[in-house]
Amino acid sequence: FDELLARRVGTGVQITTLAVGPPGRTTVKVATGTRDFGVQVFTYSKKNQLEVVFSVGVECIPIGIAFLNTAMDDVCFFNYYYGDV
Repeated sequence: FDELLARRVGTGVQITTLAVGPPGRTTVKVATGTRDFGVQVFTYSKKNQLEVVFSVGVECIPIGIAFLNTAMDDVCFFNYYYGDV
């Protein structure tokens, strides 16, 4: 593998989940969930540029994340709640 880009995500804690959305003409969306209760979505361009689309704090640690097949590229994430998903 060739490393194209290295970047600190959030506060630098463990990434617990990662998803890649459907590619566009010049960009692809990447979503991450982190151990510090963060969910972030980025766009990655063919020019090796990573830009934040949005970043939110949630009240749980995301353990699964996915892009929904919608026109808005909505993001859905999952977590544990007292042992249940």
